[in-house]
Amino acid sequence: FDLQLVWQNIVRRPPLWVAHTIVLSVAALGYALVRSPNWQAKQALVVRDEAVGRVFRSQGKFASVDDMQTAQGTILEMAKSHGVLEAALIEVGVEPTPINIEKLRGKISLKAPNGAEFGRTEVFYLVVKNSNRARSLELTAAICDALEKNLAELRDKKAQSLIDELQKSVTLTRASLEEATERLARLEAEVGSDLAELRILNESASGESTLRRTSTNISNDLRAEQQALVARKHLLTLLENSQENPDEILTLPASLLQLQPSLQRLRDGLVDAQLRTSQAKSLMSLAHPKVQAAVAEEKDVRRRLHEELPTAIRDMRVELTLSENRIAELKNQLSTVERRLSHIAGLRATYSNLAADVQQHTETWNKAQQDLADAQASQAAAHSASLITRLDGPQAPAYPGGPSRSVICLAGLLGGLFVGLSLVVLLAKPVPSSASPLTQLPLGDVSWKTLLARVRLGAGA
Repeated sequence: FDLQLVWQNIVRRPPLWVAHTIVLSVAALGYALVRSPNWQAKQALVVRDEAVGRVFRSQGKFASVDDMQTAQGTILEMAKSHGVLEAALIEVGVEPTPINIEKLRGKISLKAPNGAEFGRTEVFYLVVKNSNRARSLELTAAICDALEKNLAELRDKKAQSLIDELQKSVTLTRASLEEATERLARLEAEVGSDLAELRILNESASGESTLRRTSTNISNDLRAEQQALVARKHLLTLLENSQENPDEILTLPASLLQLQPSLQRLRDGLVDAQLRTSQAKSLMSLAHPKVQAAVAEEKDVRRRLHEELPTAIRDMRVELTLSENRIAELKNQLSTVERRLSHIAGLRATYSNLAADVQQHTETWNKAQQDLADAQASQAAAHSASLITRLDGPQAPAYPGGPSRSVICLAGLLGGLFVGLSLVVLLAKPVPSSASPLTQLPLGDVSWKTLLARVRLGAGA
């Protein structure tokens, strides 16, 4: 790079850089004069989730960031849709031709505030560009109006489609529930009076039902009656043996004599008489009246006891017959109860399946009804509430966006000068020897005063 050579080319070949400077400056001036201003009106919006039927989270809050991004992406696509743009153009008085709609579509955008990522915040901006400030504000307001209207229509259509589907689901689940209920009703009618037992057995296999308690009580009574029968038979045998030897009655156990209270009292009386006789004999002679009275009393008790034995034996035989009949009746009752329990146990699996089927169909039908109610509420809310809320009104800056005309002209001038000087550097060539004295001097030896004087001298020549 030869600075002196470049300087000589700048001085000797001014058209090379002056022409480019003038051309680019004029072009920048023309662009600044014909350029339309770029006004950007924006409307702050807040989007919320549809709160109908959502009881598991805060009303109107999105469950996740992905849901919010999806909702805002839907709003962006709807804002650029043909219907919204056409309605907005009609509202501001512009003919909605395809060209005008495409131009407006290219000037619409959704932006997050303060450089945040789009879809990460509930607040976002609808930005509309236009060459007229007032028209940009009008278009922003018109687009927001059309966007809310179309979004409500979209929600209404979605809710109506869902309602139609859920109504069919409710009808089908209702028919299935009625069919399952009818099968269960037939089985319950077959069970009859044991239905309560079957339900208890189905709800809790270890639960104690009335029939099961009855079976337990009958088993306990049967066991007790069988034990009493054995005791009565043993007592009858002893009583029969006591007829031949009345003294053996004294050896009968008290537990057996409890079955014959009269014999027990006579035996106790005989024992007491024997004690009194023994005491009297130990104190007095046999001829003493008290001893004779005690002996007579003992004989009388023994006689009465002997006379009571046939009656006791007859009563015991009757009790044995009654006990045997009672045992047979208890066995018959127990067999009946066990057959009922066995029948119920055989129906338990079928009943359990039918009951579970009815419960499942009931839950499905209830859920379908709840979903249908939510969809109907969502459809009603689509006409009365909007999912997007405007923060204030549309705003536009005091000055249009982009550089001003003076900045454009200055940039054209500097750009032209830079291009011209760059061409001088690239196309620099040696200057002929007949060049003016100004160019023959080394650049470092030329002062500004000398340079100015020689330029004037050259201009006078």
